[in-house]
Amino acid sequence: MSSPTDVLLFDVPASRPPSEQLLDLAADYTRFNDALSLFRPTAASGPALGAHSASVARLTRAALASIQAVHDQWPYLNAAMVEATVRIKQLAYLSGGAAHHLSEAQAAVTGAALADPDGTSLPDSVNRQMQLARELTALAPEAALASATGIARETQRRHPTAQSATAGLNAAELAALHATALGQVVVTQSQAREYVHSRTGVVRIGTLRSLEVKGLITRDPATAPPAFDGGPPQDRIRLTSDGVTATVSVLALPTAAAGPTALSVPHAPTASAPGRAR
Repeated sequence: MSSPTDVLLFDVPASRPPSEQLLDLAADYTRFNDALSLFRPTAASGPALGAHSASVARLTRAALASIQAVHDQWPYLNAAMVEATVRIKQLAYLSGGAAHHLSEAQAAVTGAALADPDGTSLPDSVNRQMQLARELTALAPEAALASATGIARETQRRHPTAQSATAGLNAAELAALHATALGQVVVTQSQAREYVHSRTGVVRIGTLRSLEVKGLITRDPATAPPAFDGGPPQDRIRLTSDGVTATVSVLALPTAAAGPTALSVPHAPTASAPGRAR
């Protein structure tokens, strides 16, 4: 259904503060996970698998670069910052494993094509390797956001500043920004109506429209996995650059004020019909 057309699926910004870099990284992991979920390999998919492998390898390097950015900004790391950087290292390690599995899948497809140029069957190992890659990066957005939260709060503790980026935003909008940063918000259309799907909490379509008007979120049409098997791809909701800045301001707040930040395991698509429009 979807295949990359470039060597890399995206570029990772590297000039923002560490906490914002990590939110950018979380968004790119969500994009990678979406692309891999929509991708259906064939006997001719060797180059496409190679592009996916190169993309997650790039994310591995971006994760490691964000660790260096933390060390460059703070030579001394306390326990909270060490925990944040260790989590990023774990993320980089898992991403490296995903790149390996995708490279193995590419090698299997390429080898089968060389052995039988007219063959159309896919080696059994390809789907297995792709599933392993998906599992290794499934929680990457949550891990990146958790590290960004620790860094943002420690930055605010060391250098207190007024959080003006969230001025004028209500609680529902702040919660929607947080869910979007986690890669948990998609929109689908049915019978000329829009429906919001969010894995945690309730996000209303009116809230998303308000955030779009304020320039804090955008949508990538038909880039997210379908709500049910055989359904159409959904629109992925993403943070804009200003949305990232506003979300970091939310993360910098004390735990009680910032809202829930617990990690959650992604649910598999179900065959249920879309819920009532919100």
